[in-house]
Amino acid sequence: MSLATRLFIFFGAVLLAACRAYVVVPAEMIADHVFVNGGVYTVDPKQPWAEAVALVDGRIAMVGNNRDIRTLIGPKTQITDLSGRMLLPSFGDSHLHLLYGGEVVSSCLLSWAEQPDEIARLLRACAEHDEGNSESWIFATRWARWSFADGNPPAEFLNQLFPNRPVVVEASDGHSFWVNQAALERAGIDDGTPNPEDGLIARDPVTGRATGLMHESAIQLITARMPTVTDRDRLKFIRKAVAMAHEFGITAAIEPGLNLRQAKLFAALDDAGELNMRLLLALTPLGWKIAAFDERIYATTARRAEAESERVAAHSVKVFVDGVIENGTAPLLEPYNDESVQSLDLFFPADKLQAYFIGLDRRGISIHVHAIGDRGIKQALDAFAGMRRANGMSDNRHLMTHLQLIDEIDIPRFQRLNIIASFATLWAYPEEYNLEIYPPLIGKERVERFYPVASVADTGARIAIGSDWSVEDMNPFLAIEVALTRQDPITDSGPVLNSNERIDLASVLEAYTKNVAYAMKLEDQIGSIEPDKFADLVVLDRNLFTIPVEQISHTQVLMTLFSGRQVFVRGLAKREFQAR
Repeated sequence: MSLATRLFIFFGAVLLAACRAYVVVPAEMIADHVFVNGGVYTVDPKQPWAEAVALVDGRIAMVGNNRDIRTLIGPKTQITDLSGRMLLPSFGDSHLHLLYGGEVVSSCLLSWAEQPDEIARLLRACAEHDEGNSESWIFATRWARWSFADGNPPAEFLNQLFPNRPVVVEASDGHSFWVNQAALERAGIDDGTPNPEDGLIARDPVTGRATGLMHESAIQLITARMPTVTDRDRLKFIRKAVAMAHEFGITAAIEPGLNLRQAKLFAALDDAGELNMRLLLALTPLGWKIAAFDERIYATTARRAEAESERVAAHSVKVFVDGVIENGTAPLLEPYNDESVQSLDLFFPADKLQAYFIGLDRRGISIHVHAIGDRGIKQALDAFAGMRRANGMSDNRHLMTHLQLIDEIDIPRFQRLNIIASFATLWAYPEEYNLEIYPPLIGKERVERFYPVASVADTGARIAIGSDWSVEDMNPFLAIEVALTRQDPITDSGPVLNSNERIDLASVLEAYTKNVAYAMKLEDQIGSIEPDKFADLVVLDRNLFTIPVEQISHTQVLMTLFSGRQVFVRGLAKREFQAR
């Protein structure tokens, strides 16, 4: 018998016994934890707001007012007086790299340093701190492309810093490596090395020499020669990333682009009781940095049960159709303005992409598409349209993520084809890429059309939000504020990126909770505060609906609960319950 059914029977008995002086509550109905005196935003249209919530056995038992909840309080019930603070369903993230992000924050961080001198200082400091010898590899990440003109650092910069020790610097977008000559030599790359499929080795336009910039699959030529990362290392990375997610109230996510070996680590942590996350893993045969795949994808998905556990599912596949605009690897419908850009073609022929979509959909697999440019987005939508013609509608939760530049005529197709549109809304303001890198490449008019969140939402399509951490900040409150303002969330000033694409707070919160749950096929279990759903909840230090919008980015999580257990607490006082 479900918790909701037990509650229905119990409160029926309460009504029948209303004339008595007291009601005896069955022991199994006594709440483990109650929240009272709060601004409870449920994301449930039937009851959007409440004052109190009771939890029993890791699930939500009752949503109502203080008087309702009082009947479920026993001598051992934990009582949290919210004192007007906001309680929400915990956040989901529709595109979050926990494994990769944990590795990034465990590496040498350049932290988006904008000045070459600062980059040099940080690299030297990492080299001195490294316990390896003078010939060991240095791996740094979060290099800001805009720190050098046109996003292209001088070839000799790293060579002069480290003439003998191999250095690999990863761009903050994760789609490029910047390496020195020593790293090129270790990897066996010279001026005659051909570009790999779906990759580019940047070369000097005059001399033809490799500059040290490696794009898309070309980075695999480097990683194949770098020191091996062990599974023990990877488990540490995941634990570190999950702890960070809990600090931001995130307890559910889609983790895109894992091979089976990597995916099994998440299931192992869950089986050991160490994960405390609900995850949908989007698989690829080779890992997230491989642009495309081949027929091995079917063998990989056939073994997906090996990577699944009670809270980890793997009924999804990640597909790259293009790269990114900043290095020219995202083909566009109109050419790049900069004729020097060495652009790649789309990663799949159109007929092959459609065939994969049809085959995966028939196997019950949800397709998770990386699509940045308008040409790649159109090709993916065409493939989805062919899939729908061949297979009809299904309950698979197909999703396209990033969606930086969409052709206007393609905007209504997300709703018509029932494709979830996943945006990283934190990118949707005039930040450094949008101000410095993109205008010379594609012109200000196309930049102004970036991330058309409201236009897609207005068609009735389902919107989800994915941070793409660690490419971008994991903090939901920064992304929420930008979705509302399309302006810098730190300075709360400066230019706005297409104000017509702003959306309202209720829509943003739905995108960050209920819609991510839907994308994971968990809408009956999480994503809103309703009886019998898991008690995956977050307490905020302020009510987002009652503060000025520019204060949203300052919001802090006070408590995160996963199945009713506190997995993160930041100084929330516990007070005696007093019914109002």
